[in-house]
Amino acid sequence: MASETIRPLVREGDDLARAIEEAGWLPGEVKAAAIFRQGHSPSMLASVVGIGLIAMLRKPAGDLPRTFVLAATAGRVSVFKARGVSHGEGSDADYYVTIWPDEVAGWARELVHLERAKKGIQVNATILVEGESGARAIPVTSQADETVEALLAELQTDRWRT
Repeated sequence: MASETIRPLVREGDDLARAIEEAGWLPGEVKAAAIFRQGHSPSMLASVVGIGLIAMLRKPAGDLPRTFVLAATAGRVSVFKARGVSHGEGSDADYYVTIWPDEVAGWARELVHLERAKKGIQVNATILVEGESGARAIPVTSQADETVEALLAELQTDRWRT
């Protein structure tokens, strides 16, 4: 296992997956990866009213970092601590993600599902993890929207839809 952080520039949807695969942290091909922050981003209206601030301040899942990369291979879904930083302004800004090499959490692929959630200022999703006591739902907000679609396609299932 590598012991150094990586810092890929995110311009396309597969940039994070490719960087993690090249780092060699996971066995096999990394099918998709996205950077998330715990909690759902509020709608524009909720943000203006102030309700969104309350929702964003809710206590996150304590066993996961506030910001992380979720990466999927054929057999596993892994969580890595991460931090995203923009350099520049407006449409000329570059978005870099620092990813730490040690897996913080991980589950068998068949136990994890990702579903698009209510609309917010950014793309919201819910990570659903099956366990012995039922499903655990972890609300998340995308930190780089271009990385989310491939991961949604990879981990989405009709089984969780109501």
